[in-house]
Amino acid sequence: MEQLFRYLESHKITSLLIRETSRPTHIGISFSEKGEAISFLSDGIIAIYNVFYKEGHRGRGIEVLKLRGSKIDRRIVEMDILEKKGIVVFPKKQLKGSYTLT
Repeated sequence: MEQLFRYLESHKITSLLIRETSRPTHIGISFSEKGEAISFLSDGIIAIYNVFYKEGHRGRGIEVLKLRGSKIDRRIVEMDILEKKGIVVFPKKQLKGSYTLT
């Protein structure tokens, strides 16, 4: 992975690498990730969640975990995927209430 990152960087190629996980590994007091080198080498990490509220409805959330060289807001905010618009982020709507992230 390091060679791939270095190759892309040396050729000034912007890349977006996507990884799907069944459970977020960075939530809570412990961090357990098998791809630690990837997180270390990445300039940015954005997490998109399915949100399950205890009241029974679902939503979506987004969080910027890392963006090298930038000040980031460390909150999980609402997002949605809308027809003819794509991903829409609501930066002023922080997730509230009782929910589980997946």
